[in-house]
Amino acid sequence: MSKEVVDQNEPMETRGRARKASRSRDMLSSLEIRVVNLEESVGDMKETLEVVLTRMDELREDSKEFVLDSLRSTSDKLTGRDEALEALLTAMKEEIAELKGELRICKAALGSGMLASGPKQRHVDVPKPEKFKGIRSAREVDNFLWELEQYFRAIGIEDDATKVNTASNYFSDVALLWWRRRSTDEKCGGTTIGTWEEFQRELKKQFYPQHAEKEARAKLRRLTQQGTVRDYVREFSELMLQISDLNEKEAFYWFEDGLKMWAKQELRRLDITELTQAMAKAENFYGVGGRKFDNNDFYKPKSRPKDNGGGNKDQREKNDEGPKSSQE
Repeated sequence: MSKEVVDQNEPMETRGRARKASRSRDMLSSLEIRVVNLEESVGDMKETLEVVLTRMDELREDSKEFVLDSLRSTSDKLTGRDEALEALLTAMKEEIAELKGELRICKAALGSGMLASGPKQRHVDVPKPEKFKGIRSAREVDNFLWELEQYFRAIGIEDDATKVNTASNYFSDVALLWWRRRSTDEKCGGTTIGTWEEFQRELKKQFYPQHAEKEARAKLRRLTQQGTVRDYVREFSELMLQISDLNEKEAFYWFEDGLKMWAKQELRRLDITELTQAMAKAENFYGVGGRKFDNNDFYKPKSRPKDNGGGNKDQREKNDEGPKSSQE
């Protein structure tokens, strides 16, 4: 009987094992499906991650370019503003320097009584000197100093320090750079300019052409009248002003010696021995009787009536003494 029971239990155990195996297969199959789905999800996530990373790289590059462009633009704007501010500051400094110079001039004028109040006081508009740029020319330097002297005289500046400070306000370009360097040297212990004469010497030393005075003296010694007397007087004056220690007697000798013979004889006939008077008289030699003297032919006045007693004068004209002064 026990054998039959055992025989009956065997099919039941077999069926149980079969059901367990079936459930295991189902679970394994389900698990495999889930693994496959998971792998697909992981693959999708990798693709998505790659897209995200690619987009992030693109955004990073775009952001970098944007930031760099913004920085460059901002830097350019700041540079432009800096240049504009620097130009404005330079202009303001120049204006302040000019105002300080005018203030010093006003103070000097007040000190000399030029601006004293009164019912009859009239405002005089004094022209200011032209800016001196630092051209290396004896004529330019002399003209600049002469204009300053006239300006100082007109507004009543007599103090040397005020003259020097005022003159420096009319420097520009190379001359201004020289003066700034000169002022810096003074602050560092260099020699100072204390008088107006010292200022003029320093200016001429800096901007007179090298050996200008020596060359001017040589040219003056060789100068002769080629055209009209007025042209000769002008050339002689320009060269004479470039020589600081020209002797009056020596200058008169050179001036007379350079004239044409007819003008020289006329000057001697007038018995003129001073240079200033000789130059003033000689300028009138070129035109007599409303006619301009020709460089090649001497002007001969018309013959006068006999009753004027012109015998000796006619003889003098025949001797080629040349035209007479228009002031005789």
